[in-house]
Amino acid sequence: MTSTSSFSQPAAEVGWTAFVLTRIVRSQVSSVLKREGFRLSFSLPACRRRWGWLPAQYHYTDAAGTEVIWLSGQDPEAREQDPMAPEHRSRFWVYAARRAPERAELILMRLRQAWGLDWRPVTAQNPLRPTS
Repeated sequence: MTSTSSFSQPAAEVGWTAFVLTRIVRSQVSSVLKREGFRLSFSLPACRRRWGWLPAQYHYTDAAGTEVIWLSGQDPEAREQDPMAPEHRSRFWVYAARRAPERAELILMRLRQAWGLDWRPVTAQNPLRPTS
């Protein structure tokens, strides 16, 4: 007898991205995310690239595995990836945990309330992860 699991893995990672039009600082981001059960998993400092500076990145996760990535400055590759990308001060990505996708919906709403973010699904034009 074979058993089949009710767990099915999506073919692609489910994610959203949003550009932040106003200036925000790490303490504000961390405070909002901490209230929602997120912790800083790791960060990458700003670094010089051949085309300029890549702002610092902060990666947050919750107990369910939902991930929030905040690029703390203007995404220098945004216009290359999407010519319609707005002028912005920073950028977020949110990725749903397979076992608790509702957590992503909640954090999308909280971040929208905090900074008026306009979320869009991650597509080929909006890569799944910031490049470092």
